[in-house]
Amino acid sequence: MIVSIKEISNATIVKVELEKMLGYAGTDIQEAIMNSIKCDKKYTIVDLSKVTFISSWGLGMLMYGLTTAQNNGKVFMCAGVSEKVRNSFSKTKLDSVMKLYDSVEEATNET
Repeated sequence: MIVSIKEISNATIVKVELEKMLGYAGTDIQEAIMNSIKCDKKYTIVDLSKVTFISSWGLGMLMYGLTTAQNNGKVFMCAGVSEKVRNSFSKTKLDSVMKLYDSVEEATNET
């Protein structure tokens, strides 16, 4: 299983179950994120706690999720972001436009 989905009160949590978020897993991850944005929950939280490496494809896919969520009046967040993965967001300046949280619990406190 590449992703798992969990719904809570007003959020959908999409947990990426891979250490390396690369393009080959793209279809399943992107489909799960897009489906969570389409549902009736206001928040989509992508749990990256198992991810130790994210490729440029993975960053682009998350940006697509953020843009799609914003265009639909929803809120998009990433949680469980390790320091190494956070550095990838920082190098590309995506940390300035995307909400990043250390844990899912921290992100759900914002919902």
